Amino acid sequence: MWKNQAEQSQYQSSEQVQPAQNQGAHEIFDVQETLKSLIGAQNQFTYWKPQIKDGQLKEVVENQHLYLINTYNSILEAFQTGQAPAQATYPYEMKLIHDFTFGLKQQTPLSPIEAPTAVNDALISGVLLSAVKSCATHATTAALECTNPVVRRVLADSVPNFIELGYEMSIYQNQHHVYQVPLLQEVDAAMIRNSFQQASKVGLPMN
Repeated sequence: MWKNQAEQSQYQSSEQVQPAQNQGAHEIFDVQETLKSLIGAQNQFTYWKPQIKDGQLKEVVENQHLYLINTYNSILEAFQTGQAPAQATYPYEMKLIHDFTFGLKQQTPLSPIEAPTAVNDALISGVLLSAVKSCATHATTAALECTNPVVRRVLADSVPNFIELGYEMSIYQNQHHVYQVPLLQEVDAAMIRNSFQQASKVGLPMN
């Protein structure tokens, strides 16, 4: 009986601990990785921004960099306090128009650069795109492991915006023929779209 009481005493409900302590080990480890990912992304933006030659890309990068800083600070505050941050997460507003060009054109085969002088805006946009994709992946994983509801919500709210950052960078790459988007013939695309049908709600309560 004493053993059972000792085992039970090791467990605490979320109502018994302070907000900042309402965090399991999985959450702490995964949020740590998210914050490191955000620091890495900001470092990349800081390093590459002065080397950008295209004014449009520089404007996009500056806008995204500021958003990453604000989001990092919000996530960090929620993580350290367990409470809502002073600056809530907010929707990212893209600078570029949502317009993709579809189709493929012959291009020079890609290969790793052999000297720093080969760095260009296309390469920089690719590095920064990878950085924001990493932020989206880590924040999603961390949100799924959170026990603290505030931290979970801050992380979950940031994910769609990290996706927007990546989407905007891919638009830039597409407009400058770095990222090409293949297009299926309409008959093939329609065949795939129409190979599914709505799920049945039979037997379920109607709201």
